[in-house]
Amino acid sequence: MTEGPSQDRPVDKDQIKPFHAKEASTGQEMADVLSAVLKHAAERDVAAKKKTAAKPQPIWMLPLGLTLSVLAGFLIVAPPAWVVVNPIAAQAPEDQMQNVRAAIVLYGTKIENYRSTEGRLPQTLAEAGVTVTGIDYTLQGGGYVLAATLGDRDVVFNSTVESLRDWGLREVVNLGISG
Repeated sequence: MTEGPSQDRPVDKDQIKPFHAKEASTGQEMADVLSAVLKHAAERDVAAKKKTAAKPQPIWMLPLGLTLSVLAGFLIVAPPAWVVVNPIAAQAPEDQMQNVRAAIVLYGTKIENYRSTEGRLPQTLAEAGVTVTGIDYTLQGGGYVLAATLGDRDVVFNSTVESLRDWGLREVVNLGISG
């Protein structure tokens, strides 16, 4: 075994350097790189400040825009028959009343189902699984009252006076057949 560096190589070559390291560097290389970076930055600043001209509108856009504006104005001011949408006709008051009565029977059935499963009446309609507006629910004695107002007419079902089935047969089914 030998001790120390080999005799056939110079001693200064024994230092390990990265493969990209150069033997000696002058300040000129760094100055060239710095000047190239500054030149590139200046070119980018000039290009950023330079505005590009807007693309001109095609010539056919002006007559088309004017024509569509006149057509839209005409349709707003004097709409032809094919533009007017038929409004939905209001439901006849008798039909509205029949629907309210049917709703009372439906929600009364839900309340009766709640009473049969839970053994008591619900405190609110929501407790029975009913979310509806326009029908009032009130506990009264051992029963309940469902009431709705349509115009100047009231529809009332009182479970302490008669059964829901009898009320429904009288108010909904008989009126539906004769009305």
